[in-house]
Amino acid sequence: MAQKDQATIFRRASHVDLVVGPGQLARLPALLEAVAADRGPRLEVGLDGTGRRRGTTASFARFDPPRTPRLREVPHQAMVRIMFGCDKFCTYCIVPRVRGPEQNRPAAEIEDEVRRLVDGGCLEVTLLGQTVNSYRDQTGGRTVGLAGLLERLHGIEGLRRLKFVTNHPRHMTTELLEAVRDLPKVSPYLHVPAQSGSNRVLERMRRGYTAESYREMLQQIRQMVPAAAVTSDFIVGFCGETEADFQQTMDLVRWGRFKNSFIFKYSPRPATRAFDLYADDVPEEVKRRWNNELLAVQNAVSLEDNQPFLGREVEILVEGRANRR
Repeated sequence: MAQKDQATIFRRASHVDLVVGPGQLARLPALLEAVAADRGPRLEVGLDGTGRRRGTTASFARFDPPRTPRLREVPHQAMVRIMFGCDKFCTYCIVPRVRGPEQNRPAAEIEDEVRRLVDGGCLEVTLLGQTVNSYRDQTGGRTVGLAGLLERLHGIEGLRRLKFVTNHPRHMTTELLEAVRDLPKVSPYLHVPAQSGSNRVLERMRRGYTAESYREMLQQIRQMVPAAAVTSDFIVGFCGETEADFQQTMDLVRWGRFKNSFIFKYSPRPATRAFDLYADDVPEEVKRRWNNELLAVQNAVSLEDNQPFLGREVEILVEGRANRR
């Protein structure tokens, strides 16, 4: 919000002294000192991420400070960001505008952070990126992709589990699936958002793949990693979506048999391409009905998929005491 609304925030709320974009968080201590010294309201945001790299990368400084176990809510789990920003420009998404172009952290830097986390008692690390499977480190002229990074981290003694989210269908490579299959510490969990089962809607969303290519990718996952738990995201009620388009999404969920799906009703967001190009023309009651119908199908698939676990013993990682008893 700070990156998107910028100086507008000062006009909305007179008590705000500092507006900081996500790329400037590393400077927060110095910025707070400046505000405390009564140097007036400050606006510190990155350049507009319009896809042009001129000046933008430098404006999105990395913010990955060393973290101690006492500062993490769950000391034996940690999230580690391996990349920042996005180059995809899906029409419904504001991330490229507010977080800038895709930037990748050096693999050696990530490995060093994970080693420190493990030394502090961390057992499970989840690697984060807007399109995490497009990760590429080209430090020193040698390219390290996500598969290579997983292999490096897999060798860290004391680390028990590795996960990574969120994946883009276009970057689900054979090499990456081989790493998931062959590295015991890498959890066979793949979150690969489909967003829609209709090619017409996918084209309007500017997702860069078809429903057919998504199904082919999913078939490859099932063949190479049969035990993989695959989850997805779906948006219902996107601009111009018809009942026929929605039924294609229902078919994909039935066929794909996702472990779980996060299902959202489309809502227009200022500063996105869809907001500028398309009318939000699907009635709210239709969006609500589609949301409930798709959720019901997914819940039925999930319930059936979970039945084989009855009576089995599996190893789990206890995250903490439950709020409900």
